Amino acid sequence: MNTTKTYGADGNKFGHTDQDAIERFWRHLLTGAASIRFHRPDSGRGLNDKAVACLKAARRVESVVPLWTIQPANELLGKREKNEAYLAADAGRAYVAYFPAGGRVTLDLAKVGGRFQIRWVNIDSGQWEAADQISGGAQADLSPPGEGNDAATIVLFDG
Repeated sequence: MNTTKTYGADGNKFGHTDQDAIERFWRHLLTGAASIRFHRPDSGRGLNDKAVACLKAARRVESVVPLWTIQPANELLGKREKNEAYLAADAGRAYVAYFPAGGRVTLDLAKVGGRFQIRWVNIDSGQWEAADQISGGAQADLSPPGEGNDAATIVLFDG
């Protein structure tokens, strides 16, 4: 899939918002788009501070989970409301979750043994946040540390 222009900016003539652009960018990223960029203002974010933070967050995620190894896997999320969270996975090895506005879902690790490190990145700042460990063999609770745009890398380290 190729989607070069990612539209969305507060006050544009189409009614899309900054948040729309960020959500589209992360959905494109987790579904394997070959290229993604923010469209120029007024119809897009361009390369402003929010766009740069979003790109930094994506690079942090990619430094832990090679994006070419994952595939969309929303079916592994439980207790998910519409648009609450998105998931891509190299099942059993690595997962990337995106939460546009906080929330709480479960990740089905019932058929996967071992322990996973989960690291959160704040997409609005581009900075790493909390880190923790979760165990396979069950449903794992996922809840980002904030109420804004957050992504998680979940990587098997002891299996």
